[in-house]
Amino acid sequence: VAGAAALAFPSGLLAETSASRSGGQTLGISRRTIEVNGKAASVFGLRGADGAPGLRLRAGDAFNVRLRNETAEPTIIHWHGLTPSLNQGGVS
Repeated sequence: VAGAAALAFPSGLLAETSASRSGGQTLGISRRTIEVNGKAASVFGLRGADGAPGLRLRAGDAFNVRLRNETAEPTIIHWHGLTPSLNQGGVS
């Protein structure tokens, strides 16, 4: 599992955020170990400035985030369900 495709979060791990109301926030990306079917799995995960894992917004909310890569690997975020322009989708 590599890159942003590994960003999968159980819904219970997602923290509510007020990014659209606060003018933005910084998200850190790091590796963490979770349990999947009784086995340890190393995954990438997002963490807000308050330490809460994940990112959750209400449908229709605009948001502004800065990604801080806390890994030794090049990293981007791939937004499932959205169709950003090429210059906004991590494609260069």
